[in-house]
This record gives sequence, C-alpha cells and structure tokens, in this order.
Amino acid sequence: MRYIIETGCDSATLCAFDPAALPQDADERLLDDAQGHMETWQAEDRFCVGPTGGDGSYVFHVYVNAPLPEPEPGTTRTLEAGFERFRCPSGTLWFCGAEYAARDPVAGSKATPRGGLGRYPAQGGSVSLPPGEHALSVYRVQRPEEIDDSTIDLQVAASMLLWLAGGLAIAVAVFVLVVTVPGKLFQWAIGSALFNEGWHVYPITLGLFVAGVAAIAAGRWFDSRHRRSARAVAAVARRREQADYVVSVTLGARG
Repeated sequence: MRYIIETGCDSATLCAFDPAALPQDADERLLDDAQGHMETWQAEDRFCVGPTGGDGSYVFHVYVNAPLPEPEPGTTRTLEAGFERFRCPSGTLWFCGAEYAARDPVAGSKATPRGGLGRYPAQGGSVSLPPGEHALSVYRVQRPEEIDDSTIDLQVAASMLLWLAGGLAIAVAVFVLVVTVPGKLFQWAIGSALFNEGWHVYPITLGLFVAGVAAIAAGRWFDSRHRRSARAVAAVARRREQADYVVSVTLGARG
C-alpha cells in the first residue's frame, strides 16, 4: 500500500520516528543539542534524520509491504538511510520537519514551533503500522529542474502587483503622516501661522492609504480565487504525485 505524506521544514532537515520510541525525557533533551540527540537515536534505530539541502515542502511516498515502482523517467534515487529493525512500538510513524520532533508532535513542546503539528499540519503527517520493529529504507529522489511556463497565471501576477502597489501606497502614506503630523503639532503649540497651511496634503494621504488597503484586499481576493481554480487544484495533485522521498517499509523485520 502506498501512502502520500506532505511535509515541510524551516531547518533544512526532515525526520521520521515513532514518538513512543523516544526516551521519556526526549523533549527536554531536544532543547539542548537537538541534532546530537537525533543522531544518537538514529544509531539506536529509533529515529531517522537527514538534511534536505534547503527549507520548503517535501512529499514522501511510503510503500508498506509493497514493491517500489520503477523511478520516473529522468529521475534517480539515492539511498539516504536504511534500518533492518526500525523501532515502532506504537505503530504511528511520523514524517515531518526535524524542528517538530517531540514525544507528542501534534501538541509540540518547548523545543518545537509553538503549537506543534496541530498548528502547522502541512509540515508533517503519519502512517499507521502494526506495532513492532520494521525494515525501513529512505530514498531521495533527484529530478532535473524544470521550468513550466504554463504555471504562470494572470491571477497570480495580478495578486502580486496589487500586493506590491498596495504596500507601497500604505508605506508612502504612513511616511507622510509620521513626518508631517509632529510638525503640525509643534506649529500649533507655538502658534505659528504655518499651522494653517498644507492641510490639502492630508486628504490625498488618506486617499492613498485607503487605496493601498483596497489594493491589498483585491490582491488577497485574486490569490484566493487562484487557489480555488481548477489549474491550482490540478497543480497540487501533480505535486503530490512527484515524490521527493520514497520510503520502503517491510513489516515484522527479522534479525
């Protein structure tokens, strides 16, 4: 059976583990030299950790008691880690960014981003297995970089331009207010005749600010519309089918 797990990381490192296989004080240990403890646990066949080469999202295809398919044309697979008896005492095998490693990945801990995977579900997922020890192999998939011009959407371009224009308009309006309002207050305090001059700038500034807010709102609308479009849905489906990592799990390891 194949499972598709979408993960993400902000530490350029991904991991796989059964929380029940970690020491009781794992959360406290991860506060101090997390990488060192992860590597120690990996040597004990209870944790798998490895660098990705960069932050971002990564897709795992996990095959349980099933042969791996042939690599896609133009891609290659490299064995990243192999375990003859990977510990999975609870039967819940998590794949996620290494920064989310915890005894309870969903709730998180002091060593994880606040709220854990419960707050950031796109950063990891799990596979249910029979409790026990299983053979586990993790392969990294390399594919040539491709530029697909068809993914460039007018709605995306409009959204980006509106966000940029709106942000610039708001920044200019705020700058004018920050620079001029203190001066006007000072003129009023000293009774200067200059206090009555230059007020025509403020309606223009307010209009610029409102236009900026409206532009950003429109940008969000275009972005939301694009995400719901058939093209975007199809792109997500295609992305899920392009594995960054392929994992083979053979249940009930012997040894």
